[in-house]
Amino acid sequence: MSDILERTLSTLPRLLVGGLAPAEKERGGSRAFRQFLRSIGNVKSKHDEESLVKKELSLLKQKLAMPKVSSSQRQEILMRLVYCHMLAYDVSFAYIHAVKQAQQGTVLEKKVGYLTCALFFDASHEFVVLLINTIQKDLQSSNVLEVCMALTATTQLVSTEMIPALLPSVQDRLSHPKEIVRRKAVMCLHRFQQMAPEVIDPLLPVIHKALCDKHPSVMWAALYIYQDLSKGNPSGFTSLIPGLISVLTQILNRKLSADYEFHTVPAPWLTVQILKLMAKLGANNPSASEKMYPILKEVLQRTEPSHKIGLAVIYECLETIAAISPHNGLLELATKCVSRFLSATNLNLKYLGVKILTSLVAVNPHYAVEHQSTVLDCLEHPDASIRSKTLELLHRMAQPGNVAVICQKLMDHFQQAGDVHFKTHLLHRVNDLTQRHETHSFNIV
Repeated sequence: MSDILERTLSTLPRLLVGGLAPAEKERGGSRAFRQFLRSIGNVKSKHDEESLVKKELSLLKQKLAMPKVSSSQRQEILMRLVYCHMLAYDVSFAYIHAVKQAQQGTVLEKKVGYLTCALFFDASHEFVVLLINTIQKDLQSSNVLEVCMALTATTQLVSTEMIPALLPSVQDRLSHPKEIVRRKAVMCLHRFQQMAPEVIDPLLPVIHKALCDKHPSVMWAALYIYQDLSKGNPSGFTSLIPGLISVLTQILNRKLSADYEFHTVPAPWLTVQILKLMAKLGANNPSASEKMYPILKEVLQRTEPSHKIGLAVIYECLETIAAISPHNGLLELATKCVSRFLSATNLNLKYLGVKILTSLVAVNPHYAVEHQSTVLDCLEHPDASIRSKTLELLHRMAQPGNVAVICQKLMDHFQQAGDVHFKTHLLHRVNDLTQRHETHSFNIV
């Protein structure tokens, strides 16, 4: 094991307790644990590792069996067992002790218990039932840290059958004065929605309130619920559009805290999530799309493209414009923005440029005309993914006026290409184009 890896693993106890381990325990907990880590790092074979770990597990099992094991002692033992568990050794004898650790002790000791339970169990494990009362009790705690731990454990450990028992307490936390608690409560509801969508339907008014929360992090968490809900029935959530537009306007006007800025771009990830939701709500819905046109134009014009995160926002805005009901002015503006991606030297940006243009061409092939020569050059690009995406784009942008040029260019590349897989794709595309258009109108050499 390298020295870097050993130092990384030795920080495990501090990670488990949130970096607040007592100073006297230094970097890796007890001296015995640090010595165990070094020994594992120096083993020469799997057999030697198994011997060391089995000896360690035997010692820890004996310590747990001792009468009157304190919560702090059990915390140290559990941290050592987590390491053994990460090495894929059976530590099932300690499962009940992990549950006990979550049920008693200081906040940090309980945190270790919750974390070890999350690592050891999945939602179907029989020991999770023993945690339900503890989680319910901590959800009602006046200590914010305990409430947060319980909410986190709920998202990781609760099964579908346990949701009714915890749902009222989680719902109550949506009105908590601390935004971190409200956010985690929304995340719990999102998890419940993924597991049992029917339990969320009666709570939609409450979730909508979370979407209008004064703190951006809570609103952001609620967006993910609506992302999932709108997949099956986007027309049922078009009432969200004015609120989403209002949030985007606040972001563009820098009304949010500077903490949400990244490379001078205000709240870029929140903006991207809103744009993704707008794309779903506006698809095949002219009246809903019409409300979005002004704000999408503002996003394109006011987002700073000097950094990649700004380009990410612009990319998502272009995809949204291509997804909703067409607007000629916006599509023309989007076509001009595409050149920024196509001309980039960065492979990822160039690929995204081809991808965006493919989406725009699906609306109308006319929007690719001014980029035709650049697109044809992308067929010669050394990156296979760019060549493959370009081939799809050329196939979509073919029209009676340019199909002959495109087919001839594809055949030229067929003769030069060395990749058999790529040549096969070229032939399929040319064959499809000649069948879709009148073959007597052009000749292919």
